[in-house]
Amino acid sequence: MARRPSRDAHNLFGELFTTSGVFGAVPFIIGLGLAFASAWRARKGALGFLPFALLSAVFMGCLSGTWIATKILWFVIGIAVAAGMWWSSPSTIDGWSIEPCVE
Repeated sequence: MARRPSRDAHNLFGELFTTSGVFGAVPFIIGLGLAFASAWRARKGALGFLPFALLSAVFMGCLSGTWIATKILWFVIGIAVAAGMWWSSPSTIDGWSIEPCVE
């Protein structure tokens, strides 16, 4: 019996749904939405639209290829989330304070 070559969905969302189904794809898509929201929030900071532009460019590439196992996808998601948290004003982050705890 001849071995068939592996098949690929050739996009991120197809790969998510074929490998992990709805139960794996929905949390990942929610996380992507949170990353995009964080990148959008970071536009007020010193980096401007750079995190949002990086995330958009990488996900445009993910529509034509499966990049879920690449480092660049996870690096850009990390940049977007970190920039959104760093450049947010303290009033937008509920429960967090920049005041020292020592009295």
